Amino acid sequence: MAKPAPVAVADPEPLPDEPAASPAPTIPMHSLTDLTANPIAMPEPAPSKKKEPGSVRIREKWQQDFCAARGIDGEKSWAGSSHVITPERTSNTERVKRTPAWVNNDQVVRQLLRQAFPKLEIHKKQRKQAALWFQIIRLWFCLGWAEGRVVEEINRNRASKGKITVKQLHDTIYRIRRAARGLTTNGKLRTGLRGRPTPLTDGPDEME
Repeated sequence: MAKPAPVAVADPEPLPDEPAASPAPTIPMHSLTDLTANPIAMPEPAPSKKKEPGSVRIREKWQQDFCAARGIDGEKSWAGSSHVITPERTSNTERVKRTPAWVNNDQVVRQLLRQAFPKLEIHKKQRKQAALWFQIIRLWFCLGWAEGRVVEEINRNRASKGKITVKQLHDTIYRIRRAARGLTTNGKLRTGLRGRPTPLTDGPDEME
């Protein structure tokens, strides 16, 4: 049986030449020393002139509320600059410098409280008033706290009915000063003592 003749296969047509690929951009490599000595300066983005709606109004309102809240303890300028001393802070510092010596003497403080509230051991109302005086002497006179902070600390564990105001704080401070000068809380001389009343402080009151 005769073998079939081989079939001639035509050569494939050559493909068109592909365009040469562009070389990849070369990135200059810097050593760690070069980057440390001369870091690449990245351009800062230009500040945007577009303002969000209401952003200025909200920021101004926040600053007003913040300053009003901080003003209660004499730190109104804290939001603007922590290095500025406001008149309130200066006044509070001067008050602390003129604190009378008797407020740091526990024996004299007890004597003052017993003199102002002679029935504190049997009368609940006098006992509560004596405790309030003691807190004010400690926080306002000894520690030099501002009025807002003193009121907040005193009212922390008090019921709504027993909370004091800033005016009541100042009224009580005036009574304490009068008692320290040997007077009654109304500013009158004590008639139950022999001789002239002896003040508990060596000098003038710090607020007068």
